[in-house]
Amino acid sequence: MKEKFIITIISDDKRGLLNQFISIFNKRGFEIEGLNFSRTDQDDIVIITFELLLPVEEVATTLHKIEKIIEVYKVFATKEKECPLRKCSFFKVNKTFLSDTGRKLLIKHAAEITQVNNDSVVIEKLGTDNEINNLYRDLEEEYLVSYCKTTLVSERGQLYIHDI
Repeated sequence: MKEKFIITIISDDKRGLLNQFISIFNKRGFEIEGLNFSRTDQDDIVIITFELLLPVEEVATTLHKIEKIIEVYKVFATKEKECPLRKCSFFKVNKTFLSDTGRKLLIKHAAEITQVNNDSVVIEKLGTDNEINNLYRDLEEEYLVSYCKTTLVSERGQLYIHDI
């Protein structure tokens, strides 16, 4: 049975390294649902986070394959259920959103307006998939023009690169 895992890799920033990780997942048929690549305050060290569906019994083997790559300092996996995750989403809505109903939706969903254009408004919502989906449903029929969602932002705690 497949479950959603968050795999976090701390490594040197080397050309082609991301392809090596993706190749490992593709060869095993794992479905990548999200990817986040972030630079750190340490020169040439990056944090790469994958959100993927994979069988529980293959997690240890996959982590071991990744650990064997010379540039990798640390890799760990967390079940999505065990790690509070938030994502950033952006909703482009029509200008009629700027009514009392729209303002009530902003308050209800703890979202905020980040841009007002001539014909549309951009709303930002930081939250779990469920929270973002709830706002999506409330906007979908009357206001929604387009939508996108970023990958993961973990609230698990600070990750100190100096400890590697």
